[in-house]
Amino acid sequence: MLSILIPIYNYDCRSLVKDLHKQCTISDIPFEIRLIDDCSDHFQKENQSLSTLQFVHFTALSANIGRSAIRNQLAQEAKYEYLLFIDCDAGICNNYIAKYLPFLPSDKIICGGLLYDIKDYTPEKSLRFQYGHKREEKSAQTRNKAPYQAFTSFNMLIPKKIFLAIKFDESITKYGHEDTLLGIMLEKEKKEILHINNPLYHKGIENNIIFLQKTQQSIISLKELYERAEYPSQLSNKIKILSFYKKTKPLHIPISFLFTSIRPLIEKYLITNKKPSLIVFDFYKLGYLCTSMQNSK
Repeated sequence: MLSILIPIYNYDCRSLVKDLHKQCTISDIPFEIRLIDDCSDHFQKENQSLSTLQFVHFTALSANIGRSAIRNQLAQEAKYEYLLFIDCDAGICNNYIAKYLPFLPSDKIICGGLLYDIKDYTPEKSLRFQYGHKREEKSAQTRNKAPYQAFTSFNMLIPKKIFLAIKFDESITKYGHEDTLLGIMLEKEKKEILHINNPLYHKGIENNIIFLQKTQQSIISLKELYERAEYPSQLSNKIKILSFYKKTKPLHIPISFLFTSIRPLIEKYLITNKKPSLIVFDFYKLGYLCTSMQNSK
């Protein structure tokens, strides 16, 4: 029936796995929970203790293989015909597993969505929380209006046969846009995505400094994907910052100049403000993309 797949990197997921195990047991379905640790520096011993639970399998890798490869490995090792991908920094709601069961069996990809808990807000994490709350929290009704654009593997139920025929692109070695490319491939293969209201809480909120660093890495990944020229129109349709980049082509040089001039001020604002403007954050991303593109010419 169900293989729950959780890639782990430097996060204590004991509470998540125990809650999932309890819900699966109550649901009385054939299940397994597969955990692979991607050569973490922290919490490996704590997470390894989860292997004492029935139907839980834990593997620790001796070298880091990256976000795409570890998810592909989890799917290859999965026992059952339906795969439920969950990020290790998630928190589950009551009846989370039970809400997925009416959709099985199915040839659709089911995405449950995500939420942010105000209890997890701190001033040091204000940018990530603000972005998640305002941009990532969306109802199923809203997500179903553009199902491929709203796709994320953070909370995804997918038939194993469909996933193994497509898989994550392991050529993406930097952080960011693994989901974007998988969503493009699912759309290309005409695989139906259905969004439902069965969210996970995103608990592992980075502080503002780390989130900015990850944003930079994500933009570099986007730049490299765009320069590969395999899916230029699909990328532009799915990623608003890239769409805006293309629309502002005559302004790229002045945008880069302005961004370079005021970048320290913007970064200080985004890092220290308790409720930073996402419009300022959007300009930061556009400026970083324009500058990165100019530097590679």
